[in-house]
Amino acid sequence: MKIQEVNSLDEFMKLGGRDWHPIHKWVYRGVPDADFGLRPAIGRNPIMREGKVDTWRIMDNEEHLLNEFKRHAPVYTEKSPVGDLDWLCLARHYGLATRLLDWTSNPLVALFFAANPEQPTNFAVYRYWFNSWLGDRHTMDMKTIQRQKESLIFYPRLTTERFVRQSSAFLLCHEPWRDFDFEDAPENLTKIVFPAETRNQVRYQLRIFGVTPSFVRPDLDGLCEELNDRILHPKKFWIPLPPLEGPNPLLEAMERAKKENGIKAARRTTRGRKRRTNE
Repeated sequence: MKIQEVNSLDEFMKLGGRDWHPIHKWVYRGVPDADFGLRPAIGRNPIMREGKVDTWRIMDNEEHLLNEFKRHAPVYTEKSPVGDLDWLCLARHYGLATRLLDWTSNPLVALFFAANPEQPTNFAVYRYWFNSWLGDRHTMDMKTIQRQKESLIFYPRLTTERFVRQSSAFLLCHEPWRDFDFEDAPENLTKIVFPAETRNQVRYQLRIFGVTPSFVRPDLDGLCEELNDRILHPKKFWIPLPPLEGPNPLLEAMERAKKENGIKAARRTTRGRKRRTNE
């Protein structure tokens, strides 16, 4: 795996260069801490037995989690998934521990997820070029999913607006208790690291480009996060602005207005004093 360091959004965009071409099969994943690896949630706390990873228990828990999600979720969803892989996509998108890793075909969305959390750490975007993918197999059952021999990228059915806004893709990890970034694809994978002190600058610029919480999560969760940030936590996006060069008509007009208002206030005070003296 390659590691590259950048110091700004501008450097990040230039780093892509011709790779932003739509026919290139690039996907991106943002992490708020550059030390985070690429291990899906179901395998981040491996169950050990006699000093080895108990893979059977992990897969049993995975199947149980999905079955419980399928039992409870229908009351909250308008569109029913068509198979277990489809169910896994929906479950992962809302936080269930699965063997899926969230990716996106939009590098700015990945950068949003990397920079947005309030953490004092370097943050990073993984960039992965894939030459094979799962295809349209959303009806796969869990047993077939667990028998996969390699990790593959696939695109979910667009059953929620979040999938659309986030240009969602997923990595189906065939051994979710291992780190994908070190084991499976070191040549096609790059980690682009930002220093912690650039976090506010990047967040500020992303919002100028419209990559906001309410865009990425087009629901009440995203709206409330955006309002809280804007009204309660403005320092989250504060950056030192350089002084403007040359004459600025707006600033000059504001200064003139201040002076005129000051003169008018002084005149009113003088007239008031005269009135009180005459009385």
